Order: sequence, then structure tokens, then C-alpha cells
Amino acid sequence: MSTEPLLFRQGKTVDVREKSEAGNFFFRFDWRLHYYDGDPSRIIALQHFHDFYEVVVPVDQPCSFMIEGQMFQLQPFDMVCINRGFLHTASVSRHDVFNRLVIQSRTELCPKWLSENQKKIESIFAVSPPVFRFDEPIAREIFAPINDLFIKSERGIDITPLYACIKLSEFFCLIAEHLSDNLYRLSPRAASSIISEITAFINANLCADLSLHACAKQFNISACYLSHLFRQETGRTLSEFVQSARVGAASQLLVFTNKKISEVLVECGFSSFAQFNRTFLKYNGVAPRKYREEMQKKGQ
Repeated sequence: MSTEPLLFRQGKTVDVREKSEAGNFFFRFDWRLHYYDGDPSRIIALQHFHDFYEVVVPVDQPCSFMIEGQMFQLQPFDMVCINRGFLHTASVSRHDVFNRLVIQSRTELCPKWLSENQKKIESIFAVSPPVFRFDEPIAREIFAPINDLFIKSERGIDITPLYACIKLSEFFCLIAEHLSDNLYRLSPRAASSIISEITAFINANLCADLSLHACAKQFNISACYLSHLFRQETGRTLSEFVQSARVGAASQLLVFTNKKISEVLVECGFSSFAQFNRTFLKYNGVAPRKYREEMQKKGQ
């Protein structure tokens, strides 16, 4: 028996994509942050969003996780549940590998014949904070359906969409049933962290002057102290965070609205098309127009 509650192997993938009445689910056992600039010496975790539900479980080291501008401190085997359309990113040491389990559900969380569980499952993505920490016996119980899929995949047993749907529903329902056992609490430091206030301010004021000195003045602290504290808390510079926040917001507008690119760049705080195009390409790997076209094709 494994000494850990969650079975894990770097690079492992359990991928069930066939469309069916059971739903379309994707399980990814991953081990890297995404490198948007292609340089493994620098991890720039872009604030991003999905049109599906996502659960992230760090496996072997603590990390900071930000959702909609609020920072959460995670321990191994905590579960963070991210609702559709929520901007989020993880922060770890630039020199550490981020081992994690990522579970993505690309459609409704329950098939029609399990619809009575839908509201129960959706509730775990609406809880604040959306982070769950359980003692070991409960964690083992909750991870059991996911471990079952892992073992079957390791043994070469075919996993049907229906079976994956049932196991994923079990996993989510077990979290919902154990809400009162959740041990996760925001620490006083995290709850009152000036960094959380600053990141929330940035996300709400993308068109403002968000330079280091302007943010320091806004919150009545020195630029030097803010620079040090921001990097310490988030693992990146304030400038990197501002860029990722603006690109993340622009990505949402390009996907979910029909606004012109010229309108999007102004709304997200970019001073020119050249700056917008260059920054967007750096983080997303494609130009804004191409990104919109690709996302529209995926949605068809």
C-alpha cells in the first residue's frame, strides 16, 4: 500500500475524450508548469482561465495558488477547485519541478442520470476558499476513485467514458460530503496579506498606471519593499504579474466577446497594438487574432 493518499507518476496521462452521454472528461497527471517563453530557467505562469472545471492537487511541495487575485498557500495533497472562467495561476520556486495532479472536466460534471448530484458537486467550486485539506483517512477515501483510474490505466485496462464519469462523480461527491471535515483555513497572514490586496487592485484596474512605483504609492509602502515582498510571495516580479493579468483578461475578452482587438487592448491597459501583440505572443504563443480564430474553431 502506498504511504501517500494519492498515486502519482510523473508524466502519467489518463485521457478520456470520447463524447458520450457520460460526458467528456480529461484527467492529466502532469509535472510541469507551462513555459510560455520557452526558457526553462524562467517560469512565468500566466494567469489563465478555462471553460471547464479544474482541480489541482500539489503532490510533493507547498506552493502558492492565486484565484481571481486572491492568494492561497497550499500543502501537498490539498485540493483547489477552480470554477469555469476564473483567472488563476500557481507560483513555485523557479528552480523546482511542480509535481501535481490536474483533473479537468470539459462538460457538465454529471450525466443526466446522475443529475441529482450536479448541485452538490457544483457547490465545491463555489465554496470560499475553494481549497480542501483533509486528514489522511479522509484524503485516502476521497482520492480512491482517482487512484482506481490510475491503477487501471497502469495495468492497460481500457477506461470507458462511462466508467470515468462515474469515478469522477464519486470523487467530487466525496469532497462535497466531507465539507465539514475541511481543515483548510486562511492564515491571518494570508487573509490580510497586502499582496492579495495589490493583486486584486491590479485585476480591477488594468487600465491604470500599474508600475512598481505607482502601486507602492497606492498602498503607502516603499517600492523596494514591495518589489521584494511581491517576488517572495508570488515567485515573480510585479511587472510579470501585471503583464500576465492583462493578457489573461484580454484572452477572456477575445474568446467571450465580439469586441475589436483595438478595443480589447485599450480595455486591458496596453498602450499600443505593437505592445499588445508582442506581450500576448510572449505569453500565449500566438498573436491575438490567431488566438481568437483558434478558440472559435474549438468552440464549434
